[in-house]
Amino acid sequence: MNTTYDEIYTEFITNTKTDNINLPKTDTQMYNSIHSAIRHYNVRLRDNLSFNDETETVDRTLNNDELILISHYLRLSFLENMWIEYTTTWNPFEKDIGIKNYQSQNKAMQILVELEKKEIEAIIFSSMEL
Repeated sequence: MNTTYDEIYTEFITNTKTDNINLPKTDTQMYNSIHSAIRHYNVRLRDNLSFNDETETVDRTLNNDELILISHYLRLSFLENMWIEYTTTWNPFEKDIGIKNYQSQNKAMQILVELEKKEIEAIIFSSMEL
């Protein structure tokens, strides 16, 4: 049985621990997020995993490493989008809200993105057969 979008998205939610207000609202947005994560996974691992929106599945059963890795690519995309949204929304007002607060929030988001990238690399490294 092939892995479903629900399984991937549930793993993502488990790893993200975020307020639902920030998550994709429509099926199309969720599908696009999953597609992007799978593309990043394919590029990084030189894989050819494909997805099917009609059946809401990927073309094979993912093992635990693959499922966790794709969920972390979803999380990375989520964090990067939050960071971009924050900087583009609040940068014009940074003098009004206080430069120290803006810069510390911006730095915190940058650190989250970098930590997620490191986590992805750690998962890839630990899943390699020695």
